[in-house]
Amino acid sequence: MQQVVLPTEVQTRFVQVYVRDRPYLICKNEDSHAKILAETLHGLGIIPKTRFGFPNAFGDGYRLVGDGFCSNIGNEYKLMGESAHYKLGPNRKHLEDLTAFIPSGVVITIDEKVEANPIV
Repeated sequence: MQQVVLPTEVQTRFVQVYVRDRPYLICKNEDSHAKILAETLHGLGIIPKTRFGFPNAFGDGYRLVGDGFCSNIGNEYKLMGESAHYKLGPNRKHLEDLTAFIPSGVVITIDEKVEANPIV
């Protein structure tokens, strides 16, 4: 699985997760952040424990550190907001850890109105 999955839609949900200490930014047009997290973890061979149908934010081999919405215009992507369930928002440190995996010519920023999540 690619470590950076960017959307083709104008606005989608995203999760920022470390899996086995590798950063992943997954942007998808799904109806919930929990579904994106579950699909990502399953794709990487991890079956997360759940609570009320939602994958736990932390588990054996992974930790969710950011979530929210991604909007894009061309090759410029902006991370903002937070999910109703996990309430993390974008994580600046995680985005810095992904720098080497961001495709050439792509710019990803965090909406300055949203503070970076300090949990890493």
